Amino acid sequence: MRAAIDREVAVVVPGTTGQGEVWSASWRWWEHRPRVAFGFAAPGTGRLPGVWRVDGSWEAETYASGDSQSAALIRQTRSRGGLTVSDWLSGNVRFALSAGLDSWSDAGTTLALPSARKSASIGGSIERRFWRDRLALAADGSRWMSIGAGSGFGAAGVQALARSSNETRGWIYSGMAGAERVSDNAPLGLWPGAGDGRARPPLARAHPRAPVMHIAGRWTHDRGFRLNLPRALAWLRLG
Repeated sequence: MRAAIDREVAVVVPGTTGQGEVWSASWRWWEHRPRVAFGFAAPGTGRLPGVWRVDGSWEAETYASGDSQSAALIRQTRSRGGLTVSDWLSGNVRFALSAGLDSWSDAGTTLALPSARKSASIGGSIERRFWRDRLALAADGSRWMSIGAGSGFGAAGVQALARSSNETRGWIYSGMAGAERVSDNAPLGLWPGAGDGRARPPLARAHPRAPVMHIAGRWTHDRGFRLNLPRALAWLRLG
């Protein structure tokens, strides 16, 4: 049911060596927003602690540069290969470090942005848990260095997630708030956009994204304030 609604399927397969490795693959067939991805993750050994993950992906997104029906469409594709290592420094602090190569290309670009670029990236994130995992504070940042012509760009964000309980019974209330910022010359695929949490990380859940995202107004994209409406979940006992 969820695959039909999200128009995406994902498969996760454990490895055969018994060392905890996992293979994964996904496919999204959204119109104007297709995506394929694969990954391999395994725990480190010896002098390489943590979980190491290698991933690759290809995706395309389509944008409109105005609000009218005749607005010019911009199709941007992104190919990426990356390596990420993550681990817990303690029972409450988790970090991740990543590096990768990205290639973007645009068709029908009418904005003052490069139509094609290749970049090498580095990034990191840290998360701190409080009150038996009822509150989590996180921050992340990434920097892309241009390969060849063009200037680099970056992205950063912070967020807070709170929930009333970790129990699997009764009512549980949760909410999230945060902010994101990307460089003005960053590819459109990195800009924060109002969404419903399917094709992109959620921003304002009250404003679901259309298959083609309009970029006439820059407020949502370059300030990127994120505020989720409070949610309630009820656990029911059967039998």
